Amino acid sequence: TETIYTVFNKSMIEFYVHHSKPAAYATASLKKIKSQDIKIALNTGFGKEIMNTIIKALHWEDLVDACISSDQVEAGRPHPFMIEMLKKRTRVLNNAQVAKIGDTPSDLMEGKQAECALNIGIYSKNFPLKIMKQYEHTHLVANIREATSIVLNYNATI
Repeated sequence: TETIYTVFNKSMIEFYVHHSKPAAYATASLKKIKSQDIKIALNTGFGKEIMNTIIKALHWEDLVDACISSDQVEAGRPHPFMIEMLKKRTRVLNNAQVAKIGDTPSDLMEGKQAECALNIGIYSKNFPLKIMKQYEHTHLVANIREATSIVLNYNATI
């Protein structure tokens, strides 16, 4: 098992070093959020080494205030542990100031479990609107640009 994991990790890192591209609007959206002094925290089901490789390959080091991988907590999604740790790392402890944005059902379940004020799902070919509607959410959108608009408008009302 350890050998399989090591080979998988090495292969994934090699792939992401050369093939990481941000989703449409992602970098611009992060910059827009950052410009409003809103903290940005990322979480992933990948391990820490893969997570760091992707962030570096996307050149997001200066955009991200905190990040965490599922291997850094007792259990990943849909459990709320990654969000809870990120809240501590960013010193944002009021759930009314936390927005979860994700593109999978487990993201929406995690946002619900962590009691995030905004729990925004992005539907796609992988998880179409029909599927995402089945999970608790505050908003469902087609892309990160729409999610960013919701976050910026919500933040202005806190």
